[in-house]
Amino acid sequence: MMEIEGRIRRHAKGGPPDWIVSVPLLDVQTQGYSRQEALKMLKGAIKDYLDYFFGKKRVTISIIDDGRSKIGVTCSDQPLLMSLILIKQREKAGISVRAVVRRMGKTSPNAYKQYEYGSKRMSIDKFGELVYAVNPRIRLVVGMV
Repeated sequence: MMEIEGRIRRHAKGGPPDWIVSVPLLDVQTQGYSRQEALKMLKGAIKDYLDYFFGKKRVTISIIDDGRSKIGVTCSDQPLLMSLILIKQREKAGISVRAVVRRMGKTSPNAYKQYEYGSKRMSIDKFGELVYAVNPRIRLVVGMV
């Protein structure tokens, strides 16, 4: 199972809310009054994204907390999580599907859209290629758990 890295930290200025958690690959950040609340909010935010882009599906989001500053995110539907990463990174980069396709040296956006829609499975190698086409500046480190 793929694990996506995130970070959690105490708010530098103090005062509520005290904890900030982010997962850059999903372009999501949230906060909470306690560490546990911040992690719960993150789990909810990721589930909301999945529901919004793919409809209500039965997926389980798990957060792995190292107790320090790193967290990991896994999903019971790994291909759906990979599709969400493509969507969120493309939105963050502010580019169209056609622009991604051009970067890949292809002509048809329909093939790429199947990856974002979650209707076409991708290998880790293909996923890396697609993420690089969406955002060449991103450093993709995939951990398997």
